[in-house]
Amino acid sequence: MPPEAATALEEFIRDYERKWIDEPVPALQGRTPREAAEDPATRDDVIRLIDTFPEATQPGAMSPARLRELLGL
Repeated sequence: MPPEAATALEEFIRDYERKWIDEPVPALQGRTPREAAEDPATRDDVIRLIDTFPEATQPGAMSPARLRELLGL
């Protein structure tokens, strides 16, 4: 992949991760990951969800580590 394309893809994924944490997620009963992470009753649910994501070893993959950081987990 050309360096310019890799950079653009990385920026796109990071932007998507920032948006994803504020989007309702069916696996969290329609709550956003941010809402679930802030509520002690559902914090473990969002942790378990993110734990199911594969590590970002390929371009274009969301990073569980970055998601945890964004959510303060």
